[in-house]
Amino acid sequence: MQPIYTLEYIDLPDFLSEKQLAEHMKLYTNYYNQTNDLPAKINGLGTTNPAGIRGQQKTLQYALAGRDLHEFYFSGMTATTTSLSDIPATLKAHIEKCFGTVEAWAADFTACAMAARGWAILELDPRNDVLYNVVADFHDEGGTVGFKPVLALDMYEHAYFYDFQTNKKDYISKWWSHVNWGVVESRLS
Repeated sequence: MQPIYTLEYIDLPDFLSEKQLAEHMKLYTNYYNQTNDLPAKINGLGTTNPAGIRGQQKTLQYALAGRDLHEFYFSGMTATTTSLSDIPATLKAHIEKCFGTVEAWAADFTACAMAARGWAILELDPRNDVLYNVVADFHDEGGTVGFKPVLALDMYEHAYFYDFQTNKKDYISKWWSHVNWGVVESRLS
């Protein structure tokens, strides 16, 4: 199976360079391939090797979360320049209900991203319809069980280092101008 996303350089030409995207896609493709290959390997371990099973299961969990978060990240961006004023009405109302203002939410999300070693994620708690900004330092740690990711920002260095070196702030700022707000809003339902 081929990975779902194969972004070309022209998709985000004023944000991420061809080299940055190519290196990022190598990692995503590896996660994708692991999600296809590991189940058979785990089944081949039988039931008498708990340490082997645990190790392979943890690797699979990490790969599944890595694959899915990257898909949220890539599909949540657009080549079109956007701003917070472009947030559709339903999403804007939901953010304002949970954070007071769009600006307060964006400032909190940015602070989460600056603090994150892995991911900043806007998640929806389907039980009470509340949005939360969360930090996940690893693909498989930080997301809340049962919550639905709505927006994900990759803060691993592989996502920005070629283009932004250690300047996370500029990476985050530039990312805000490429959020696909229509896709983000569609994830609320």
